[in-house]
Amino acid sequence: MPPARAAATVGVLCALAVALSFLERLLTAAVPLPPGAKLGLANVCVTFAVSALGFFPALVVALFRSFFVFLTAGGLSAVMSLSGGLCSLAVTALLARLVKKEKISWFSVSILSACAHNVGQLAAACVVGSAAPGLLLTGLMLLFGLAFGSLTGVVLNTLVPALSGLRADSR
Repeated sequence: MPPARAAATVGVLCALAVALSFLERLLTAAVPLPPGAKLGLANVCVTFAVSALGFFPALVVALFRSFFVFLTAGGLSAVMSLSGGLCSLAVTALLARLVKKEKISWFSVSILSACAHNVGQLAAACVVGSAAPGLLLTGLMLLFGLAFGSLTGVVLNTLVPALSGLRADSR
């Protein structure tokens, strides 16, 4: 993919991640969920960036999203977003190699990535605050990671093959 097209794709994914993050905040405000539980819609952009462009462009999308969280929700929320996002990105990047070898699907990657996101958030909560609430929420957050990771996994299993022409290695 030409550098200008890759940069434009990253820009579009950043904008989409911000829009989905905002939409997610509106939706989770309407539905009572435990602190930190989110649908993970913006993570679709990061995972797609890993699939189509690679690790570093996906890192840009994840960092941009966390910066948006910092601007709109403050420092603590940004730390939670960044810690969860980086853990999720690491898992996604590692598992993307298995997807290319057809050993695992994007659906499975999404579930594991969502759980990694929640573990990263819980780890940050333990560092920033006390460990007790984080440890008590672990099971519940992993359950939400499974549920919401499944939701984004369905989206990714449809989206990634449909947009395969945007891959960095395609012409």
